[in-house]
Amino acid sequence: MYSYEVWVRSQQYHGKLPLTYTSIKKLAPGFVVKIDLRKQPTIGIIRREAPAPRGVAMKPIDDVLFDGKYTLPPESLKLLNWILLYYPAPSGAITQLFLPGSWPQLIDNPIRTQGAYNPINLPRLTPEQSRGLKTIRSKEGSFLLHGETGSGKTRVYTELIKDSLKRGQSSLVLVPEIGLVPHLQAELQKVFDPSIIKVFHSGLTASERKLIWTEILISNDPLIVIGPRSALFSPLKKIGLIVVDECHDDGYKQDSSPHYHGLRVASQLARLHNSTLIFGSATPSINDVFIANEKQIPIIRLKEVAIKHDNAKPKTVIVNKQDRSDFTRSNLLSTTLINEIHYQLQQEQQSLLFLNRRGSAKVIACGLCGWRSLCPNCDLPLTFHEDNFSVRCHTCGYTKKAPTNCPDCGNPDIVFLGPGTKGLEKEIVRLFPDTRVARFDSDNLTNDRLDKNLSRIQSGEIDIIVGTQILVKGFDIPKLGLVGVVDADASLTFPDFATEEKTYQLITQASGRVGRGHVPGVVVAQSIQPNSPVLQQALTKNWEDFYNSQIRQRRIHNFPPFTFLLKLECTRKRQQSAAESAQKLKSIIEASNSGLSVLGPTPAFKEKHGNQYTWQLIVKSPRRSVLLNIIENLPSGWRYDIDPTHLL
Repeated sequence: MYSYEVWVRSQQYHGKLPLTYTSIKKLAPGFVVKIDLRKQPTIGIIRREAPAPRGVAMKPIDDVLFDGKYTLPPESLKLLNWILLYYPAPSGAITQLFLPGSWPQLIDNPIRTQGAYNPINLPRLTPEQSRGLKTIRSKEGSFLLHGETGSGKTRVYTELIKDSLKRGQSSLVLVPEIGLVPHLQAELQKVFDPSIIKVFHSGLTASERKLIWTEILISNDPLIVIGPRSALFSPLKKIGLIVVDECHDDGYKQDSSPHYHGLRVASQLARLHNSTLIFGSATPSINDVFIANEKQIPIIRLKEVAIKHDNAKPKTVIVNKQDRSDFTRSNLLSTTLINEIHYQLQQEQQSLLFLNRRGSAKVIACGLCGWRSLCPNCDLPLTFHEDNFSVRCHTCGYTKKAPTNCPDCGNPDIVFLGPGTKGLEKEIVRLFPDTRVARFDSDNLTNDRLDKNLSRIQSGEIDIIVGTQILVKGFDIPKLGLVGVVDADASLTFPDFATEEKTYQLITQASGRVGRGHVPGVVVAQSIQPNSPVLQQALTKNWEDFYNSQIRQRRIHNFPPFTFLLKLECTRKRQQSAAESAQKLKSIIEASNSGLSVLGPTPAFKEKHGNQYTWQLIVKSPRRSVLLNIIENLPSGWRYDIDPTHLL
């Protein structure tokens, strides 16, 4: 009889250490096994053989996956152990990242992949792309590929994937969200045999995800795996290249336990496989650029568009929203923007209108008494959705029929303020009734989602495209002639240290959808602060000035990259109780630790939720280990987020 430490895949297991089970067979680390946890069948990973604890009755291992023919890569086990140390979380939640939800079935006749290239003529490499590839090929390690929108970062990725396949190694290509996968998959399938490309993400059905997980596990040939951050934990072997595309995006940060950041995990996985790591973005984060400079990680700049054309530089127009003489035809869209849309339609080109706010209206108010429609659970403004005449809280999901008059004074003249994407779509249909309009945001039903309609957009079937930030991430739309940023400085009003960085990234990414060398491009940005330095820097792509100003501010106020952050939250039934609990914990932290600072206590940005109140503390420390120690000693009922990308 043998005994083994097993990492258990279960959210119900809150311990940090593995559990011990017995087996009549000799097993090896990395075997996936079927076990029992509190009378519930689950699966786990053999960590190592261990002495049986004395006087403790141990449960047996019920089964071994595929009779032990395949094990998880040893790098996966090392990565699991690293996450346990770097991100304080129960081992059950961390193990869950590495395994499918149920017992996989062995594929009867797995397809043998060959890694053949498709015979297509790729565009010639630009001088900048060639120089960048030479730098990457000349040394090992990590690289930051800072390429402007349209400069051909994907072309560089393709060459590096070819290099990896020639060495008999796999490639892992990450994107920040599932909606971006189909576009990248289509681009790579033009070059590589589709049989070696595996898409792996949580949007697949449970059976699809389990099948692809199995295909990756049992493959002896190099593969190309595409997916969001969860693809980091696929059982991919012999990884020669890891690409993190759009590496600035918050989608790489896990909001729930274990709160990992995909970039940090990708860095560790690359070290374990001794693989090349590429962080790619037109707008890399302030943190990543600073760290790259400090650690002498090569920063490869691509400034020129890949497709040489007279139309490479778009025309930029800033509309002052305070000048209402330009808003005579619409309260939402300026005459300048409306005329540009008309022009694009005449040229049989497309327009993209970007507004990072969902719904028909953000605020419903009474023009007489000042009443506002608020969520009864969260005290946050309810968003009006005109398509079903309802109001909805996008925090807790509360929904009800929209009011037709003020419940306080009876005034029937209800005011709808701050339109969202649905309101924008309605206005476009009113102004351009005979055009093909489509809206894309997280309110879309499955068949209306962006990933299901990307081919329609790129073929020009849609004349005017309306949507949120999902539209401005990495897509190439050949017939797009206009980008209209409806509310360019909306995000600058948020009280957060990363607000200006997020604004710069969104505007730069949005404006970068045009000027890619296909057709003449125009960017119209409507702003209530037309002289804002951030807006000017984003529209002119003045990265250097923006970066330097941000670094100065963060150094002065001691925000990342000059400190580590920990956000702590407690929720109580009474507001006073939440405030008192937060003050008590602050006193304990300050008394037990030196060299750190604690901001707060303050109400959370979304203070009320479900008739309960949330207050927060922000802890800054030059040593991350101090923050980990605070987490380990948190009182019951407290939540944490280590290394948050924002504080809202």
